[in-house]
Amino acid sequence: MAAGDREKEVKVVPLFGKDEMNLVEFPFGPITPTGVKTLEVEHQAFDRILKREVTRQLLMTGSDKWGLPRPVDDQVLLAMKKLTHDAGFASPKVVFSRYQLCRAIGWQPDGRAYKRIEESVDRIAGTTFKFKDAWWDNGEKEYKSKTFHLITDVEICSRDQLDRSRIVTGRTEQQLCSFTWTDVMWKSFQDGFIKTLDMQLLQRIAQGRRREVPLRLYRILDKRFWHDST
Repeated sequence: MAAGDREKEVKVVPLFGKDEMNLVEFPFGPITPTGVKTLEVEHQAFDRILKREVTRQLLMTGSDKWGLPRPVDDQVLLAMKKLTHDAGFASPKVVFSRYQLCRAIGWQPDGRAYKRIEESVDRIAGTTFKFKDAWWDNGEKEYKSKTFHLITDVEICSRDQLDRSRIVTGRTEQQLCSFTWTDVMWKSFQDGFIKTLDMQLLQRIAQGRRREVPLRLYRILDKRFWHDST
């Protein structure tokens, strides 16, 4: 390896994001695309205070138009968390460009990817999550029942809007898209119920032909090993 190549290799900065751990423990939508609009998941767990088995339940309801999140939406949601991490968790409102989101996922930024992102964000924003005695509140150290959406106030700029902004400002790079984390999600971020995620490894896994199961296994095992080490 030439000296210049070695120097470039040393300068490579690891690409890390953050993963909210409630959304690791429960699946974010079905593992394969489906026409159903609701999904119910139950976990049996031992409650240390009650000293008995309890049922923790998640009910997801998709919108009539967009349905439940699809496997690809997992990657988009992780990229949204990474952009929030890159911004230093400074605000629940995250301003971004579709190009930035593509780079965070590892997708080639083109028209097809932009369309997939918009559709994914529509499904994510349109899904209602009902956690029954299953949402861990890291600030209060207890499981709670919560019904909420993950994001709100979504704005994905159109091609015409982007072109107008470029003409007016003269700048090619435009951050005209945004979303806002809802209060429940933002509180979990602020309470530190998040863990570091190796996005480069995630991107490599996502390049596989049958990526859905390995991606979810990586995240859940990464969480379990993280939990065991603390």
